[in-house]
Amino acid sequence: MHVMEAIAGFLKHHGVEGQPVCVGFSGGADSTALLLALHQCGCQVTAYHFHHGLRGDEADADAEWCRRFCESRGIPFEIHLLDVPNNRASGESC
Repeated sequence: MHVMEAIAGFLKHHGVEGQPVCVGFSGGADSTALLLALHQCGCQVTAYHFHHGLRGDEADADAEWCRRFCESRGIPFEIHLLDVPNNRASGESC
C-alpha cells in the first residue's frame, strides 16, 4: 500500500478526513513529512511552530524558514513565542 493511501485510510477510519488538523512544525524532516502528507490528503491543516527562546538567531532562522515554507504552499502557519529561560522552575535546565 502506498503511504498516502495508508494515511488517507487512517484519517477516514478515525473520522477526521477533511477536518481541521493542527501539526507541530519544527521544520525537521519528520514534521515536514507529516505536514505535507496531511495537506496532500486534503486535511485543513495548520502548522504551529514553537519558538522556545533558547537558540537565538538560529531559532529565528528556523521559524522564518517554516513560515516561508508554509506560505509558499498555502498552508496556514502560526508561530508561538515561548520564553522558556524566564519561565523555568528553580533547578530546571534549558
